[in-house]
Amino acid sequence: MEILTRAEIDQLKKEDLTWVTGYLKEKTVFDADAIQKKWERMILTCDELETENEWLKKTNKAVDDMYQKQHALNRELMQILRRVLDTKDNITYEEIMMFLDKAEKAKKVMK
Repeated sequence: MEILTRAEIDQLKKEDLTWVTGYLKEKTVFDADAIQKKWERMILTCDELETENEWLKKTNKAVDDMYQKQHALNRELMQILRRVLDTKDNITYEEIMMFLDKAEKAKKVMK
């Protein structure tokens, strides 16, 4: 296979662009096996990306679900805490234990 310098290519372009295109096509050798292997690798990569994408969707869903549960639990804890703060003198032992239980559940969800 003949290798042309940049100057030679520029000169040929000046002479006849169509001829250069045909000349380069004739001189270019395509390795069908290499192209097939690259194509197969691209297909495999696409399959891998699809699998990765599905995994990410499931992971994102799980994280989103955990966030939603945590958010709901935080809202509940804040309501209890507001009630505790509003009724400082009237809080019962059960309410304190319920608050501590909710806080413990929140810790477990966050782990």
